[in-house]
Amino acid sequence: MIKLWIHEASRVFYDRLVSTDDKKWFTDLIVELIKNAFRVDWTSADLYENKPLIFGDFMKRGIPYEERQYDEVKDIATMSNVIMDYQEEYNIDHLNKFDLVLFPECL
Repeated sequence: MIKLWIHEASRVFYDRLVSTDDKKWFTDLIVELIKNAFRVDWTSADLYENKPLIFGDFMKRGIPYEERQYDEVKDIATMSNVIMDYQEEYNIDHLNKFDLVLFPECL
């Protein structure tokens, strides 16, 4: 639940920050908050530098929308492949094709 809260706070606030100083301030604040509120000793590197902390309900294909689970994405390369598969599927099913370049920040 702590990681999910960090993910949601990051998507709402961190993703909108543009300066390196502001991003560092945010990550330091998150580390301080989880240390004080949840008694966890995670660092900024644990949460933001080693791999992005991402949650989603799109990784398991073919599951009805009502049954999807919002889980942590553990492998960014696999996530990229899944998203590219969605794009390919969309392009097969629709006349207006998407040819998106999915750079890391977009993913």
